[in-house]
Formats: sequence, structure tokens, C-alpha cells
Amino acid sequence: MDFTNAYNGIGVGVQLGSQFIIAKRFVIDLFFLGPQLTSSTNNFRAIDYNDSAAWDAIQADEAESDIRKFLNQFPFIKNKVNVHVDKPNRAVTADFKGALVGVRFGVSIGIAL
Repeated sequence: MDFTNAYNGIGVGVQLGSQFIIAKRFVIDLFFLGPQLTSSTNNFRAIDYNDSAAWDAIQADEAESDIRKFLNQFPFIKNKVNVHVDKPNRAVTADFKGALVGVRFGVSIGIAL
């Protein structure tokens, strides 16, 4: 199958952290506890190019079931995704539009000049 996916999102959040200076030249930044809220859109499309015949009802149901099984692993989006099966073109689309939550954290190392 040929897969394409397009994601767009914009988010806001806050971040807490701490900075440590080591030997007056090296800086280590730790940032943690950074909740964020993101407005997102995602468009996924899978096309089966293996055969030119349209999918029958069983093949279409199996394709939709596989996509939904994968999406159900993510509780924050599983009931918010619009899944559509296009039998004649042997394609499945899954579209999401909504809010997502996340947590950011990380480490940064630098040299003070």
C-alpha cells in the first residue's frame, strides 16, 4: 500500500526548568514539566495498488477494521477520527481535527563565552 500523511498543528504551553553553570564555561539547561495544548489536523490516506479490481465488502471491512484497530491504541483520538473506505479506488482515509495535549521536556548543553 502507498501511504501519505499530512499533519499540521499549532500549540501553546508552559515550561519549568533549571540552568546549571559548570566551571564558569559550560551550561546545562534542564526543562521539564511542560504541558501543552495543540490544535491539530491530520489527513492520512492509504491506497492499495496491488490489483485494479475494486474491493469487495469483506476487503473493505478488513481495511477499515485494521485502521480502527491501530487508532484505538491512542485513547485521546480514537473516537475523533473520521475513517472512510473508498472501495472502487481501493483506498482508506482517516481524518482528524481537534485538540491534543502533550508534555515537553529536554536537556540542552552549551558553552558560555
